[in-house]
Amino acid sequence: MMPATGISTEHHPRSAATHTTTTNATVLGVSSAATGATGALTVGNTSTGKLTIQNGSTLTSTGATIGNASGSTGTVIVTGTSSAWTSSGRVIVGNSGTGTLSIASGGVFTDTVDVIAGLVSGSTGAITIDGSGSKLATPADASRGVLQS
Repeated sequence: MMPATGISTEHHPRSAATHTTTTNATVLGVSSAATGATGALTVGNTSTGKLTIQNGSTLTSTGATIGNASGSTGTVIVTGTSSAWTSSGRVIVGNSGTGTLSIASGGVFTDTVDVIAGLVSGSTGAITIDGSGSKLATPADASRGVLQS
């Protein structure tokens, strides 16, 4: 499978990382629904990264880290009816950095393994679920960090 549109592939053809240092972020579904697939996804590896999945777009990955290194900030937003992100591997929201996962306005995030917020001491992981139809689905409870709904 090819990486999602607008996400750069680094180091390995089945992995992707997004790094943004300005307000220009990676957006899947700018004006209409789009579909993307990637291996392990990193948003905010060593600096700032933002990924928005919107307008009924869908993304599949084999895992993800949001806010990887100390001092990094990663944000993923899944927003809008029929917008969805599905991961078949562990998702870490705030590995050593600051990570935020926001599910809003009917967006859905599904992980088949588990979701960990704030993995390393000193990191920050926040998961926010807001709006009718918004859903986080995982077979294990989100652990550590902050879960807000």
